[in-house]
Amino acid sequence: MYQQFPNSTYSNYSSDYFGYNSQGSHRHHGTPSDICSNTTLISECDTWNIHGYVIQSPALLPTCLGALIIGMTLAYKVRQMKTRNYLFYATIFAMVGTMMTFAGITDCLIPHILPKNIAIHYFFGIVDVGLTSSIGYAFLIAGLLDCGVLSQDSPITWALLGSGMTAIFYGWWLSFTGAWKAGFFILYMVVIAIGCGAWVIIQFTLIILDKDWKSLKWLLFAGAHGGFGLYSIMSQKIITWICRHVGCHWAINFIWFVVTDTAIYFIYRYYQSRVRFEKVPGKKSLTNVAADETNVSIHYNAIN
Repeated sequence: MYQQFPNSTYSNYSSDYFGYNSQGSHRHHGTPSDICSNTTLISECDTWNIHGYVIQSPALLPTCLGALIIGMTLAYKVRQMKTRNYLFYATIFAMVGTMMTFAGITDCLIPHILPKNIAIHYFFGIVDVGLTSSIGYAFLIAGLLDCGVLSQDSPITWALLGSGMTAIFYGWWLSFTGAWKAGFFILYMVVIAIGCGAWVIIQFTLIILDKDWKSLKWLLFAGAHGGFGLYSIMSQKIITWICRHVGCHWAINFIWFVVTDTAIYFIYRYYQSRVRFEKVPGKKSLTNVAADETNVSIHYNAIN
């Protein structure tokens, strides 16, 4: 998850929505209307003071904990299924849970608690966004696995994942240190768009060719949740509306974090549905055909 490092001057904000302390004085020098039309003021408002410890965006913490539980639970379930590409999909789910945990630490805990420790900010921030981009890249590989271009049992697949993640993390380091100006756009926008977009296109193609319409709904649910979450953080109109009518704690990233949890669950349900379809007696899906051909090719090359 992407976040911006707040300035170390964010230090004494109160816990209510629009910055009024217990004595009724206003800390943010503006009305609720002024605050909700300015993302910087919303960020300043979106804090929670607990015994002198200031938490940024406190509403995000339960969603991050939920993502950790969901991601690790789904990773365990998929791994136990022992179905096609199970280990790779289990890895993706575990990566999501880990990424969201680091996102919670990066976005909520260290901005005010350790505002001047640049090394800590860099470490948690790079792991956060590095895993985010790596998940997008992993979905590209998962799509290639599903259509039989790669095999889960091939060392090449895991070498591609490992080398790609290494390049991504190095790219984020260059971006954080200012050495790569286009780093954010390339790593966050392009890599994720290409990786996730390719996976969706491949899945739609397999569904249509296999006529597996029952699985389609889960893919659509996942896509709709992800799309709405992205819209919620890009639309100033919806951010302002939520801030004014619900409160600043829910205005910037809360919806994005919630739908990340639900989208990854729907991806699991999609995977589960596809596996069940492929096990129907008398049906041979293109996923299984491609996987069988790839495995035969790998086995042949290994013994020759």
